[in-house]
Amino acid sequence: MAHSLAAYLHYIPLVGSDGRESESRMATLVLNRPDAANAFTGELLVRITELLRQIRDDTSVRLLTLQGSGKHFSGGADLHWMKASAQLDFEGNLAEAKKLSAMFESLSALTIPTIAVIKGAVFGGAVGL
Repeated sequence: MAHSLAAYLHYIPLVGSDGRESESRMATLVLNRPDAANAFTGELLVRITELLRQIRDDTSVRLLTLQGSGKHFSGGADLHWMKASAQLDFEGNLAEAKKLSAMFESLSALTIPTIAVIKGAVFGGAVGL
């Protein structure tokens, strides 16, 4: 299934000990910028934070996996985004830094097990995932 969003969720129902699907499910958060090695931009950080908060609020989710689409998990920060950030004033840079902080805080606040499924490269801030 092709997605145009920079990140999206996919759910899989969990099977109970009786072999039937339960109401519980596993969520997979997919970084979806394969042409840019799933590198972080401000927009992607906000999207990941939104999805992590959605998972936090969904009591049916018992497990989260993180993965990247394409060849690499994530190349860290997008170099074009970093270059553009260098032109921002202090407040603009602070706002961009807060996006990264909010993403990591949202991930850290989850009370369910989280597994990163790594393939290919993982660099920079993506190591924190």
